Amino acid sequence: MFHYPQYRSTDARRIARLIRRFPLALLTTCVDGRWHASHLPLFLSDDQRTLCGHADAANPQFALPQRTPVQVVFSGPQGYVPPQAYVSRQLPTWNYLRVHAQGTLNVDADPVRNLSLIRLAAERLSGSPHDFRVSDDDERIARWIGGVRGIRIEIDEIEGRFKLSQDKVAEDVVAAARHVARQSAEAQSADWLLSFCDIPVGALAESGVAP
Repeated sequence: MFHYPQYRSTDARRIARLIRRFPLALLTTCVDGRWHASHLPLFLSDDQRTLCGHADAANPQFALPQRTPVQVVFSGPQGYVPPQAYVSRQLPTWNYLRVHAQGTLNVDADPVRNLSLIRLAAERLSGSPHDFRVSDDDERIARWIGGVRGIRIEIDEIEGRFKLSQDKVAEDVVAAARHVARQSAEAQSADWLLSFCDIPVGALAESGVAP
């Protein structure tokens, strides 16, 4: 994908930070001229050579041939920056944080190996020691594990696309970042999210959220 050099980054620390904070990835493959795309959390290995996660076995994207070329995109905060958000006189733009990776997809049906991936996901996504952890004797896991496919992607290339108005003076870079941060916070209110969900109005009223 084209981009200006000032927005491209191979800084391993920054790439890992974004993936850790925003693990939900868009995974795309193209086989025999047919495109497939799925959204699923993926986790970066410490050596940054592998992305791993798990998916539903019913997803046809993961019935593809082994060692399939794949593109992965992780999306961080993004937003429109109008002229009035800057300190100096600037034209509007759109800023964002993304990580792009290309590699080779391998799909695994082995329940023992896949259990370790499910355990990894629970650990990476937990916010405290009291959050959910995968237990070997959890009957829900035992019933479900056969419908899971392990995902491992051998990374060939990985790169940050960090567009943050770096072509402007420092004061404008800071002002643009603050503007996008405010936008990101405002867009995540519960009532706004629920407006995309078809649930009965009565359920909304009982929850205390206006329809």
